[in-house]
Amino acid sequence: MLTAVQQNSWILEPAELKLKSKENKEAVAVQKEPQHSEEWLSELELNKEKRCLLAVVRRDGLKLQYASEGLKKDKKVVLAAVQQNGKALAYANQALKEDEDVVLAAVQQNGTSFEYAHEKLKNERSFVLAAVKQDGRALQYASQELKEDREVVFAAVKQNGSALQYASQELKKDKEVVLAAVEQNGWLLREASQELKKDKEVVLAAVKRDGWALQYASQELKKDKEVVLAAVKQHGLALQYASQELKEDREVVLAAVQQNGFASYYASQKLKENREVVLAAVQQNGSTFEYAPEELKNERSFVLIAVQQKGWALKFASQKLKEDKEVVLAAIKQDGSVLEYASQDLKKDNEVVLAAVKQDGLALKFASQKLKEDKEVVLAAIKQNGCALQYASQGLQKDKEVVLAAVKQNGCALQYASQGLQKDKEVVLAAVKQNGLALRHAGKKLKKDREIVLAAVQQEGRSLGYVSKEDKEVVLAALKQDGWVLKYASQVLKRDKEFVLAAVKQNGWALEYVSQALKENKEVVLAAVEQNGWALEYASQELKEDKEMVLAAIKQDGRVLQWMLEALKNDKEIVLAAVKQNGYALQHASQELKEDKEVVLAAVKQNGCALQYTSLALKNDKEVVLAAVKQNGLAFYYASQMLNKDKEVVLAAVKQNDRALQFASQELKEDEEVVLAAAQRDV
Repeated sequence: MLTAVQQNSWILEPAELKLKSKENKEAVAVQKEPQHSEEWLSELELNKEKRCLLAVVRRDGLKLQYASEGLKKDKKVVLAAVQQNGKALAYANQALKEDEDVVLAAVQQNGTSFEYAHEKLKNERSFVLAAVKQDGRALQYASQELKEDREVVFAAVKQNGSALQYASQELKKDKEVVLAAVEQNGWLLREASQELKKDKEVVLAAVKRDGWALQYASQELKKDKEVVLAAVKQHGLALQYASQELKEDREVVLAAVQQNGFASYYASQKLKENREVVLAAVQQNGSTFEYAPEELKNERSFVLIAVQQKGWALKFASQKLKEDKEVVLAAIKQDGSVLEYASQDLKKDNEVVLAAVKQDGLALKFASQKLKEDKEVVLAAIKQNGCALQYASQGLQKDKEVVLAAVKQNGCALQYASQGLQKDKEVVLAAVKQNGLALRHAGKKLKKDREIVLAAVQQEGRSLGYVSKEDKEVVLAALKQDGWVLKYASQVLKRDKEFVLAAVKQNGWALEYVSQALKENKEVVLAAVEQNGWALEYASQELKEDKEMVLAAIKQDGRVLQWMLEALKNDKEIVLAAVKQNGYALQHASQELKEDKEVVLAAVKQNGCALQYTSLALKNDKEVVLAAVKQNGLAFYYASQMLNKDKEVVLAAVKQNDRALQFASQELKEDEEVVLAAAQRDV
C-alpha cells in the first residue's frame, strides 16, 4: 500500500486546479475552479501518518513543505526528504537545519541546498567541503573565512569553475585555482586578478576554452601572437580584442576569417584588401563578398567561389564578371533570381535564362524580351511557378499550351493570360479546377458558363462572389462546399427554401443571411440550430421562443440556454436537455430549477463541478454530491461542510481525483484508508 503512495506522491501538493470548459465563438463565460487550501497535512497525527509521509518524501522530497510542523521536526522524515532532494532542507524545522546529519545528507544530494543550513554550519569546514564537492556553486553560501580557504575554494572550482566568482580576492590570485576555473569556462578570466590576466599560461587556457576571453587579457598578452591565434581559432570575432599590430598579421587574420568570415571587419585596411584573406572570408561566408575590394570583385576565380557559396554575391561582382557566362551560371544555379544582376547579353542567353527559371520561375522577369518570347524558356518558368506567365511576352500569353501549363500549376495565373484565353473554356476550366477563385479572371461570358462556374464553386465556394447568383444549381453547389456563401446569393435565392436549407445544414451560421420570411420558417431554423445551436440568435423572435426550436438548439449546445427568455430558463424539460448536453448550463437555469434535484443530478452527472450552481440544500444532498464527485472528484470543493466529513463521499471523490483529499475534513485527511485510496488512484 505504501508503494501506491510512493507512485502518487503529488497528492500532497495543493497546486492550483484548472477545470476545462469549452470555448465558444460568443465568448461564453469560463468557469473558475476551486482554489486549494494551503496545507492540508498540517493537522496530521504524527504517530499515524508518519509512515505515509515517509513514503511520499522518499519519492519527492520537496513535498516536505506540506507536512505539519510536527513532522518537519521529525529527523527521520526530514532525512528521507533531503536524501531524495537536498533542497527540501528549506522546509525543515530550524533545529534540523543545524543538525549535522541532516545538513550533510542534504548537501551530499544537492550542494546548493547549503543555502538553507544554519549559519553556524556555514563556517564548518567539513560541511562546506561536502557541499562544494557536490556543487561548486555552494561556495557562495560559505562563510567569508571559508571563501578564503584554499582547499575549499580549489575543490569548488574543480567541481564548477563559476565558483571562482565567490572566492576571496586573495585566492583569485592563486594560479592553480584560477587555472582550474578557466579550463572549464574561459570567460572566468574576468574574475582573475590583474596579475594572472598577465599570465600567459592562464590566458592561453582561457582563450582556448572561449576565444571571447581575450577581452579580459592584459594589453601585453593581446599583443602575444600565440595567445591571439588561440583565441581567434576558437572564435574569429575575438580578433576585435587583438592589438593593432596583430590585426595587421596575415596569419592571425587568416585564422580568424577561416573561423568566421565577418572577422575581416576587424582586420587592418591592408589585410581587408588581401586576396587570400578576403577569399578565406568569402569561402567561410559568401555574404562577406559585399565588402571585398573592387579589384577582387573583378577576379574571376575569386568571384566564382563567392557566387557558388551565395548566388546573391553576383550583385557585387564587377561588370566584366557579370558578363561571364560560367560565373553567372554558377550564381543562378544557387539562386535563380540573381539573373537580375547578369549582363544584358547573358539575359539573352538561352542556357543561362533556362537555368535561372528552372530554379526560380519568376526570374523570367529579368530575361531579355526575346527569351520572354521563347516558348521553351517560358514553359520551363511557368512549370516552376505558374505566375511567371505575367513576364511572358504578349504572344505567349495568347499561346493556349503555355497558358494551360501555367493555370494547371496555379489557377490564379489566369489573370496574366490574354483576354482571348480568359474567354477560352478549356483554359478557364483548368484554372478553376486548380483554384476556384481564378473564376474572378475569367471572361464575362464564361462567368455565366454553368460547367465552369460549377467547377469553381465546387473547388471553392467563395468563388460564387464573382458570378451571377441567380443560377440555382451553381448556388447549391457553392452552398454545399461552404454554406456561409449564402451571403453572396441573390435575394431571390435567399428566399428559396431548398437553397437555404442546403446552406444552413452545411453551416448553421448561414441563417444570418436568409430572408426574414425563412428566419420564421420552422424547418429552416430547425436545420440551422441542429447544425449549430447558436444559430438560434438569427431566428425570428417567435421561433426563439418556440420550445421545439429551443430544445433542438440546446441539445446541440447546452450553453445556448444563457440566451433564452427567463420563462424558458424555468422550463424543466428545456433545462434538463441543456444540462444533459453541458452540465455548466445549470448556471443559466432559473433559481427554482437550480434547486430541482432531478435537474441538478443530470447536470452533475454530465459535469460534476456544476454542483457549484445548485442550492445549499442540494450541496448537502449525499446522492447529488456522490454523483458529482464520481464524475469529477474536485467537485467535492462545492459540497457542504457536513459532507466533507462523510467517508463514503470522500472515498468516492479521492478515487476519482486524489487531489480532492484536500477538501475533506481533518479527521478524514488523517484516515489511513482514505489517504491510501487517494494514493492508489491510477496505480
